[in-house]
Amino acid sequence: MRVTIRKLVFGFVLCAAPFFCMAVYAKDGVAVVNEDTRIPVMLRPNEHTRVLNDMRQYLRGLQEMFSALEVDDIAKVAATARALGSINIYNSKLMFPTKSAVRFRELSAHVHVDFESLADDMEKLKDSQDAAIATKDIMGQLSQTMKKCVSCHESYRLTNSPHSGSETMGDIQDQDKAP
Repeated sequence: MRVTIRKLVFGFVLCAAPFFCMAVYAKDGVAVVNEDTRIPVMLRPNEHTRVLNDMRQYLRGLQEMFSALEVDDIAKVAATARALGSINIYNSKLMFPTKSAVRFRELSAHVHVDFESLADDMEKLKDSQDAAIATKDIMGQLSQTMKKCVSCHESYRLTNSPHSGSETMGDIQDQDKAP
């Protein structure tokens, strides 16, 4: 019985969590609610799904690169970085090209350039005998790229908002005034 209740509560929390833009945590035994103050970027449902799929591709690619580094497979790092650099972020058109959405897209473009640059550098180094130097260079470049990822995730949140035609320019411009 207790397990069933836990499952029900867990299921409810899991289903309800996406509908709230707040984080709840306990401090000194008291529930504290923090509002999500990240800047919203409105996307159509299919665009939202595509952006999230691209982000998952980045994570898989990073994991593949770290695995390749573990066995000094510089060619695999280069190939994976090239694949990540070729993800076409412009297949999705911004639903509402606000300043914040454009900045989001620009930051995303910088990540693509970073992966392309990493691939170029690794293709030059893949025949190098000094894998330790190559690994250190790769880790430094990946660290810089990951800083952009972290900055983006800390600054922006994607909102799945189908275009209803009822949005006004005032509503859209209010996004850019968010903290």
